[in-house]
Amino acid sequence: MAPCPKHRQVLNCPHQNSVLELESPPVSADIVTSVEEELCRQVIVNIPRAVHEYPLSESRTSAIGLEIADGLKSSWLHHQEAHYFTLADPPGLVTVVEYLNVKVIGYKNSMEEFLRASLNIVPSDMKPMMDLLCASNRHPRVCVNDWLRLAVDDSIVRKLNPYFSQTAASKYQSATRVYLALCVLSLRLARLLNILKTSGSNESLFQELLCKRTWSWDDHPRWLVFEVEQSLQIRPEQYTIVKHLLESPTGTICQLNMGLGKTRVILPMLILHYAEQGLVPRVHVLASILQETLDMLHLRLTASTLAIKIVEQPFHRQIQLTPLQTEVLRQQIQDSCHVVTPEHRLSLEMKVKELACNQDPLANQLQMTIEELKFVDLFDEGDALFHFRYQLVYAIGSPTMLEQYELRAKTAHALLRVLNSSDPPLETWIKKNSRAESASSAAIFRAIRLGDASDITRQEFRLLILRGLIANPTPEFAWLRVWCEKHPKEIASFESILIDSSLSAASLRDMFGVSLHYNYLLALRGYLAFGLLEHSLEQRHQVDYGIDFRRKKRVAVPFRAANVPSDRSEFGHPNVSLLLTTLAFYYQGLTPQLIKEGLEVLLTLGRPAQTFIFDKVLAPLKSELSCEEFALIENVSSLDITNANQMELLCTKLCRSMEFINFWLIRCVFEADLAQHPACISVSSWDLAETGHGKGLLATNDTTFVLPLQVTSSNPFIPSILGTNGRMVDRLLNHTLICQFLPSESKELWKTLVESTINAKVDALIDTGSLLTGVSNSEIAAYIASNNGLEGKHLGIVYFDTSRRQWMVLTRQTQQTFQLNASPIKERNCFVLFDDARSRGADMRLRIDAVAAITLGPKLTKDKLMQGAGRMRQLGHNQKLVILAPNELEKVLTPFCAQTTLEWVINNTVSDLEHGLVTWSQQGLSFCKKLEATSSEVIDESWNLEDLFRDGVVKGSLAETVSSQLKKYGESKKDFLANIKSRCLDLGREIEVQMQYFKECEQELQQEEEQQHEIQAISSEKVMAKEQIWDYASALKATSVQELDISVKPLAYVAQVAAAEGLALVKWPPTVFGTINFFSTIKSPSLDNIRLADAVLVLPNGEWVLLSDKEADAILELLCENSETSVGYINFSALKSSPGYSSKGAMLSFNIDSVRDNEVVALALFNGETMFPGAMQQRIIKYMVAEQGCHQALFDLLAARGKQQNWDCSDLKQCCAFSL
Repeated sequence: MAPCPKHRQVLNCPHQNSVLELESPPVSADIVTSVEEELCRQVIVNIPRAVHEYPLSESRTSAIGLEIADGLKSSWLHHQEAHYFTLADPPGLVTVVEYLNVKVIGYKNSMEEFLRASLNIVPSDMKPMMDLLCASNRHPRVCVNDWLRLAVDDSIVRKLNPYFSQTAASKYQSATRVYLALCVLSLRLARLLNILKTSGSNESLFQELLCKRTWSWDDHPRWLVFEVEQSLQIRPEQYTIVKHLLESPTGTICQLNMGLGKTRVILPMLILHYAEQGLVPRVHVLASILQETLDMLHLRLTASTLAIKIVEQPFHRQIQLTPLQTEVLRQQIQDSCHVVTPEHRLSLEMKVKELACNQDPLANQLQMTIEELKFVDLFDEGDALFHFRYQLVYAIGSPTMLEQYELRAKTAHALLRVLNSSDPPLETWIKKNSRAESASSAAIFRAIRLGDASDITRQEFRLLILRGLIANPTPEFAWLRVWCEKHPKEIASFESILIDSSLSAASLRDMFGVSLHYNYLLALRGYLAFGLLEHSLEQRHQVDYGIDFRRKKRVAVPFRAANVPSDRSEFGHPNVSLLLTTLAFYYQGLTPQLIKEGLEVLLTLGRPAQTFIFDKVLAPLKSELSCEEFALIENVSSLDITNANQMELLCTKLCRSMEFINFWLIRCVFEADLAQHPACISVSSWDLAETGHGKGLLATNDTTFVLPLQVTSSNPFIPSILGTNGRMVDRLLNHTLICQFLPSESKELWKTLVESTINAKVDALIDTGSLLTGVSNSEIAAYIASNNGLEGKHLGIVYFDTSRRQWMVLTRQTQQTFQLNASPIKERNCFVLFDDARSRGADMRLRIDAVAAITLGPKLTKDKLMQGAGRMRQLGHNQKLVILAPNELEKVLTPFCAQTTLEWVINNTVSDLEHGLVTWSQQGLSFCKKLEATSSEVIDESWNLEDLFRDGVVKGSLAETVSSQLKKYGESKKDFLANIKSRCLDLGREIEVQMQYFKECEQELQQEEEQQHEIQAISSEKVMAKEQIWDYASALKATSVQELDISVKPLAYVAQVAAAEGLALVKWPPTVFGTINFFSTIKSPSLDNIRLADAVLVLPNGEWVLLSDKEADAILELLCENSETSVGYINFSALKSSPGYSSKGAMLSFNIDSVRDNEVVALALFNGETMFPGAMQQRIIKYMVAEQGCHQALFDLLAARGKQQNWDCSDLKQCCAFSL
């Protein structure tokens, strides 16, 4: 291998500055201007002949609806009044451009010769030496890269020729800039010729002809270098936008047409400008396009003569900062640009608050570091970055199990069972107001998604659900039906409380007390009256929520787009998380591993619970099983998870079984994964906008009045910019080829969509409707490639691979995949798939006559539709659209055309913004509150059912609500508060406000390892109680407990001995007692050390006395010696084990007919029994546990006896749940 060449050395010569002056260059800067003017003269600017009326009808008359309509009308007018262009001499244009191209190439060659020759000017006596040095590569020879660097830095001239004076160097630099401008012009003319010869789009032609330099390359040399390296020319409107941003105050953001180079031209221009001033720009981008933005900036700015360093600065809560790392953060890199997502930056800033909460001394150091970092914050896609839905939350404190999670879950599951039933009134409502798919099995939940409906219609839905539950209750709600039958006059008011959030639930507490039933009713009220069930049923699985199996927690999380779960976000309300988790597993099912986990847990339960639960799971499946299959899994006792045949059958049948999924969630998921934290600290888009120096760019302006007040939307007066929305409306109306609904087929929706797309003979699929769910992009690409209907011109499929974070090409011929940037097949020769996440921000160069299919979905808003349509950069010229919609939208899109589509998405946008204004105002008020000196950053959270759902919600207009809240605020940010109030008064008078619990938030939790501190339980030393000795013979003569020679206590005394007050509420029989020795086992009260009832002394008056082991041994010996006594003795364990409790072997000196059920049931309950056979015993146990305050104590007693596994599905639990 040859040795590496040495670096070229620069001569250090004593004759510096000897070349005082250079000749004038052969081409002046005016040549560039004259050629550009000549090109402009080839275009005739025409005034529009007529202004067409605004084509869309208005159906929303709210303040926000009128605001949106007025904005669209204004934009439409600007678009209609915009000038249009024609060619002055179409036939002769090619000749003119070719002539100018030849001239410019000549100018460029002359300038290049001049620049090379000028560098050879040296003192005559140094000429031989310079020639020799250059020949031996000891002195650098100039190349294009040198001229690019020299255009920015004149010190480069001295390295190329050390004899130049400052005047000569400056003149040479000016000539270099002219040469580079000629290079830009030459490339532009080449593009023009290519457009003319290939019949390119008229829009591109006019853009190139009218592109005139409106800025000075001497003021912005870096921009000139950027133009040369990227083979482009900055257009006048692009410079106007940048100039407007540079001259405007901080917080200014501008809207830009899609396709005008917002990310690829304007953003680099801003970065280069601030870097030239010695400032460090920090670019904020969406997480979904972070990698694409990094690649673009690396390619355009780092892999460049300008060598701008791109610094990615990821941060999340799990990073444990050290003082050294904090110091590293303080050190800024010159000529660099930082790139972050909102969660990266805000997570770092929230780390300060978390450290301060923990009183960590590092908090002050990190705060000082953040304050000293002087960035210029640039926001790309500002409308999405500052969206009102964005919120980042740090959970504070140790997590604790969600209070009454099982009760909440069983209530939710009961409501979903009602929804899955065929109750006729409810079924009629569902068919009319929602989208419901029939299930393939009675065990499976049918997919139901609620549509838009009025408040009255939704109230009817809640009532039908409630009545369905009462009519056909689950075991947990069997008591509810009985109560309604006993109180028919109170049903109307009872129903109103459960379905109307404006009413207080205080009367429920009066009726039921603080009991299990009261809590069930509060949970029911939360799901119905507070709209949690409706909200969950409105969400789309794998679009709005789903399971992210990359996480340890197996609960539903918010999705950012179809198939794109948010990295760290969770739903803010545990009941919503519980409901959506249930629905997610209903829809996608359980894996064999999860089914095995559930079966293992099932087999650890008591036999009654095993039998009851498995029979309930198996019941809806019986009709679907063959005789052989049913025999294989008929009894729970025969289940064997090591049996391959059994497991295969169970995995097939149970993967989507509602009952089994319910059981698995309650037993395996909710207890750990729904743990809640006692407090939190939060930030929102208002905190993101809080910056010392920030500028931004918008793609759409729908959300401008719900942006943080630190941000101001301001555009320069450019008719083409002001008419952006109007132009997109015009293009959608006039360049949509067809609108059609997808056929109703049994196959999966994504396959139906792909086949319809291929049949439409299009070149791209833009999934703005989020219809491609439940399948990866690579699978979709493979399915498209295998379809024989795909046109032959498509040599491959372009798609985004989320695992590689790269655009890929799947070739049709070889089925190989390549990265798009390295593939010989480019996107113009492929079918391009824009999935939901890439329907915004992605840029592909499609053929100028390409046709794309764009999808619609429920609640699609205008900005998302416009963004998707904007992927077709030449829409309105030669590119066209086909609109596809699922058949569930047939009710709202009638007739289905581009106009009704636009009117529908505008209505959706208005509804979205009306909800958004409420969130925006609350976030703004919270932001102002945090700035007050006396305000704490930490927000206490309570998820107690009473705190959430007991009180009624006072409904009122947003304007009234905000005005009333302002009284609580101080003087901090007084101008913000006034603006919030003013905006809500202007736009929020018709918006009704009530409490919203179904928020989602970026809730970054601490790592589980950090939260779960290992605790070693240290058992205190137990001191045994000393047993009293008494005259045991006196027991044989006693006729009542008063005659015994020992202190005797009633059975209720156990509550005192066990420190379990709830046991005192059990209605123990008054005839059952125990000696003080029986009750006293250790000196300190403990439920764990209570004796089992076994030896019983039965006195002649019918009183039963429980004995200790020592007492029993002594008295039993005396009874054996004296057969004439009137007292009896029972060995309860032997009696209980005999059928019907009637074995003579269990008794001594006692008549079997005297054994009474009251005492037997009481002692069985005392010993931890849960099953009570026979109607008589059932009646007795119901009477004994009628007081609901004793239920938890009874469960604790079972746990102390080691029998808690027998609680579920037992007679005891059913009697407790049924007690009213």
